[in-house]
Amino acid sequence: MFTSGILGKTVLGKRIIILALLGAFGACDDGASEAPGDAGPIDGDAAIGDRGVLDMDPIDPAPDAGLVDMGEPPDAQLGPAVPVVEAPVQVTPESIFVGAVDGVAALDPDTLTFTSAGRLWWIDNAAPVELGDAERLDAAAWYDDLPVIAADGAVWVLQDDGLARSPLSDEVSGVSDLAVADGALWIAGAEGLFRFVDGAIQEMVPQDLPVGDARMTADGDDLWIGAGGEIYAVTPEHAQPTPAVSGAIAPVVDESGVWVIGERRLWWLDEALFWWPIELPMQPTRAAAHPGATGVWLSDDVDLWLLSEGSLLRYEGAPTPTAGARQAMIADGSGAVLIAADDGLWRVTAERFIRVEVPQDRVTRPADVTIAPALPAQVTRVTAAVNDVALEVRGANPWTLTLSPDLGEGPQTLRVTVEWDDGERGARETAFVAHTVNWAEDIHPLNQTECAQCHGQGGTARPLHSAEQWIARIGEVIDATQMARMPLDGPLSPAQVQLIIDWQAAGLPEDRE
Repeated sequence: MFTSGILGKTVLGKRIIILALLGAFGACDDGASEAPGDAGPIDGDAAIGDRGVLDMDPIDPAPDAGLVDMGEPPDAQLGPAVPVVEAPVQVTPESIFVGAVDGVAALDPDTLTFTSAGRLWWIDNAAPVELGDAERLDAAAWYDDLPVIAADGAVWVLQDDGLARSPLSDEVSGVSDLAVADGALWIAGAEGLFRFVDGAIQEMVPQDLPVGDARMTADGDDLWIGAGGEIYAVTPEHAQPTPAVSGAIAPVVDESGVWVIGERRLWWLDEALFWWPIELPMQPTRAAAHPGATGVWLSDDVDLWLLSEGSLLRYEGAPTPTAGARQAMIADGSGAVLIAADDGLWRVTAERFIRVEVPQDRVTRPADVTIAPALPAQVTRVTAAVNDVALEVRGANPWTLTLSPDLGEGPQTLRVTVEWDDGERGARETAFVAHTVNWAEDIHPLNQTECAQCHGQGGTARPLHSAEQWIARIGEVIDATQMARMPLDGPLSPAQVQLIIDWQAAGLPEDRE
């Protein structure tokens, strides 16, 4: 029942790594029992090989507190764009468990463990099952074909006949977090950082690495630790602080890289270990992400947000994470977030947003529209229509189409439909006004306000007060207004100049056609 996970289990080519928080564990069965298959020495019966000590390179001094000036970005990269704040979405969270939940960890989208009212619970694609007494949950991960749970400062292994205390608990006291990186189980404890691999445990000894409050996250071979307000990139050879912002809290990883909440901002770490600041309209206090999914979930202890594909969405109706709980929000790898709340355990699924960028509300000339849906790699089809007239959609990621005044005069509605490879389908409607620029409605009023004083009837300058006169000299008019030679008392605005150009492009009509 509990052996479906495997070391190196992947989702979209990424390892499933679990980020979790401090906890305590009560009276559980710590007797030994034989694990199914060749589980290795993490189970209750097996012995651990010789304990070694692996010296790591000394840590350079951490940067000073506050925002760090990191200089020019590497290779002239541009970094993430300022996110587009989308319209809020109303959600109906899925109830997984009823009752106050203190912490949650996900091994994969169908496999969860959580604590409630002093008990540890387990869900494996079925109804919740009680495992034993539990005060606090630290972490959970698949390792060596078994679910490994850190709770109450100890390491436990879930087997067919229940929970067994691992001998690793005798080697590492005060366990506070687990992570799997480079085929090894990394353990943060009260006495330091440890690495378990090939049946032996190694004590990692990086100088000055504060692991007492360590939070770990990993993706494949890479491991990051948040400790002492700094973020460290860790390998078996060294632990190096990255130049982030002082006071940074636990890092999280999605498909695009590492994210961390710092002072006043969210930060994203690229492959060159360069931190990019991202300004947000709120101050996030919690973050959750998964290396097998795109996007980072954020909470400001009031609202739930998702930053994904350059869009920032606020989820109305989402539960509020349990106050004071360190492990109250975690991504499960399916594009959803799990929230431990005072009234239960909830799952909120990412909305399939569709961003449609129309360059202007009033279309007076052909204008390209950009379509940027969520999960672009999984999009199978994009279609669009105005008043049931199909439009050509070009390219991919992003997709584009062209709006034109030829679609019809007056208010119009563009409807974009997107289909994903899992059968999901979404639509977005965007209003705009189509208008063919003409003399009577557009150019004649402009002529009266900006040109008639000199070029009108009785004026001292060359006559330019009729449609025929404008049409005859349209090239000169455009050149003079573009070069700001006319009007003499001040140039036209760019929009006014563009209106004249659009009139020419429309064929210089005197009235609506």
